[in-house]
Amino acid sequence: MPIPGFTNNVVNTLRLWSARAIEEFVPDYSNHGDYVRACEDRAQTGRLTTILFPEEGVLRSVELRLKQQYFFISATLQDIIRRYKQDNPTIENMDKKVSIHLNGSSCAMAIPNLCACS
Repeated sequence: MPIPGFTNNVVNTLRLWSARAIEEFVPDYSNHGDYVRACEDRAQTGRLTTILFPEEGVLRSVELRLKQQYFFISATLQDIIRRYKQDNPTIENMDKKVSIHLNGSSCAMAIPNLCACS
Protein backbone atom coordinates (compact mmCIF):
# COMPACT_ATOMS: atom_id res chain seq x y z
CA MET A 1 0.00 0.00 0.00
CA PRO A 2 1.64 3.28 -1.04
CA ILE A 3 1.98 5.90 1.70
CA PRO A 4 2.88 9.39 0.41
CA GLY A 5 5.19 11.51 2.55
CA PHE A 6 4.22 14.96 3.73
CA THR A 7 5.59 17.68 1.41
CA ASN A 8 8.67 15.66 0.44
CA ASN A 9 7.76 13.94 -2.87
CA VAL A 10 8.48 10.50 -1.37
CA VAL A 11 6.16 7.51 -1.43
CA ASN A 12 6.88 4.64 0.96
CA THR A 13 5.38 1.16 0.96
CA LEU A 14 3.27 -0.15 3.82
CA ARG A 15 3.36 -3.92 3.60
CA LEU A 16 0.33 -5.83 4.89
CA TRP A 17 0.80 -9.60 5.18
CA SER A 18 -1.50 -12.52 5.86
CA ALA A 19 -0.63 -16.18 6.21
CA ARG A 20 -2.39 -18.80 4.11
CA ALA A 21 -1.85 -22.51 3.76
CA ILE A 22 0.11 -23.40 0.62
CA GLU A 23 -1.94 -26.58 0.19
CA GLU A 24 -5.67 -27.05 0.52
CA PHE A 25 -5.06 -29.91 2.96
CA VAL A 26 -2.01 -31.65 4.28
CA PRO A 27 -1.89 -34.74 2.04
CA ASP A 28 -0.63 -37.04 4.78
CA TYR A 29 -3.70 -36.44 6.95
CA SER A 30 -6.30 -36.51 4.19
CA ASN A 31 -4.75 -39.62 2.61
CA HIS A 32 -5.27 -41.44 5.90
CA GLY A 33 -8.86 -40.27 6.35
CA ASP A 34 -8.10 -37.73 9.10
CA TYR A 35 -10.15 -34.95 7.53
CA VAL A 36 -10.70 -33.11 10.84
CA ARG A 37 -6.97 -32.87 11.58
CA ALA A 38 -6.27 -31.74 8.02
CA CYS A 39 -8.81 -28.91 8.44
CA GLU A 40 -7.40 -27.93 11.85
CA ASP A 41 -3.84 -27.68 10.49
CA ARG A 42 -5.01 -25.56 7.57
CA ALA A 43 -6.87 -23.20 9.92
CA GLN A 44 -3.85 -23.00 12.25
CA THR A 45 -1.75 -21.50 9.44
CA GLY A 46 -4.16 -18.58 9.01
CA ARG A 47 -4.20 -17.87 12.75
CA LEU A 48 -0.62 -16.65 12.54
CA THR A 49 -1.82 -13.30 11.22
CA THR A 50 -5.37 -13.27 12.63
CA ILE A 51 -4.56 -12.35 16.24
CA LEU A 52 -1.94 -9.64 16.50
CA PHE A 53 -0.24 -8.80 19.80
CA PRO A 54 -1.56 -11.69 21.89
CA GLU A 55 -1.30 -11.49 25.67
CA GLU A 56 2.33 -11.90 26.71
CA GLY A 57 1.69 -13.67 30.02
CA VAL A 58 0.72 -16.97 28.42
CA LEU A 59 3.56 -19.20 27.12
CA ARG A 60 1.62 -20.07 23.95
CA SER A 61 1.22 -16.35 23.25
CA VAL A 62 4.96 -15.76 23.52
CA GLU A 63 5.55 -18.52 20.97
CA LEU A 64 2.89 -17.04 18.67
CA ARG A 65 4.45 -13.57 18.92
CA LEU A 66 7.88 -14.94 17.97
CA LYS A 67 6.39 -16.79 15.00
CA GLN A 68 4.53 -13.64 13.94
CA GLN A 69 7.61 -11.46 14.22
CA TYR A 70 9.69 -13.90 12.21
CA PHE A 71 6.94 -14.25 9.59
CA PHE A 72 6.43 -10.51 9.11
CA ILE A 73 10.14 -9.69 9.07
CA SER A 74 10.99 -12.52 6.69
CA ALA A 75 8.14 -11.68 4.31
CA THR A 76 9.08 -8.00 4.27
CA LEU A 77 12.78 -8.65 3.65
CA GLN A 78 12.01 -11.10 0.87
CA ASP A 79 9.78 -8.50 -0.76
CA ILE A 80 12.42 -5.76 -0.42
CA ILE A 81 15.09 -7.98 -1.96
CA ARG A 82 12.77 -9.16 -4.76
CA ARG A 83 11.90 -5.57 -5.69
CA TYR A 84 15.52 -4.46 -5.50
CA LYS A 85 16.68 -7.31 -7.75
CA GLN A 86 14.19 -6.27 -10.45
CA ASP A 87 16.52 -3.39 -11.36
CA ASN A 88 19.84 -4.61 -9.89
CA PRO A 89 21.61 -7.89 -10.67
CA THR A 90 23.17 -8.28 -7.19
CA ILE A 91 22.49 -6.94 -3.70
CA GLU A 92 26.05 -5.66 -3.39
CA ASN A 93 25.03 -1.98 -3.38
CA MET A 94 21.63 -2.39 -1.78
CA ASP A 95 22.70 -0.29 1.21
CA LYS A 96 22.94 2.74 -1.07
CA LYS A 97 19.36 2.41 -2.34
CA VAL A 98 17.39 0.80 0.51
CA SER A 99 16.98 1.70 4.15
CA ILE A 100 15.22 -0.46 6.71
CA HIS A 101 13.95 1.05 9.94
CA LEU A 102 14.38 -1.31 12.89
CA ASN A 103 11.73 -0.14 15.32
CA GLY A 104 12.02 -2.11 18.57
CA SER A 105 13.97 -5.12 19.71
CA SER A 106 11.83 -7.66 17.86
CA CYS A 107 12.72 -6.05 14.54
CA ALA A 108 16.37 -6.75 15.25
CA MET A 109 15.61 -10.25 13.93
CA ALA A 110 15.84 -8.62 10.52
CA ILE A 111 19.63 -8.41 10.76
CA PRO A 112 20.43 -12.15 10.89
CA ASN A 113 17.49 -12.82 8.58
CA LEU A 114 18.86 -10.41 5.98
CA CYS A 115 22.31 -12.00 6.25
CA ALA A 116 20.71 -15.38 5.55
CA CYS A 117 18.86 -13.97 2.50
CA SER A 118 22.00 -12.70 0.86
